[in-house]
Amino acid sequence: MVPAMLLQPLVENAYVHGLSKLNEYGLIEITAKSVNDNLSIAVRNRGIGLHQSDPCEERRSGIGLSNVRSRLRLHYGDQGRLEIRELASDLVEAVVVFPISFAASSECTAPQQAEPKVLYQT
Repeated sequence: MVPAMLLQPLVENAYVHGLSKLNEYGLIEITAKSVNDNLSIAVRNRGIGLHQSDPCEERRSGIGLSNVRSRLRLHYGDQGRLEIRELASDLVEAVVVFPISFAASSECTAPQQAEPKVLYQT
């Protein structure tokens, strides 16, 4: 199970701070894998990189990432984390890691269809 609104800010940041600044050869890649008892979800994007961004822009940003950190802390305490790193001058990766949890089987199965009811008959 992935907490609601955890990935949306990461993908939005990848677009706004990376992909939207390119004229061509853009990339946003989302991967997920299990590592031991944790789920690791990475969002990678091509763009201008972390160190080339506008300093004024950096002061305005941070709400989305702050919300991601808060959600991780709320759901997982110190077992959840967010890491952002520059893999190359034009490739940034944001990774969230948290303990794997599965939905209860009742949450995973489709509800059984009831017998059709007649709502109106002439």
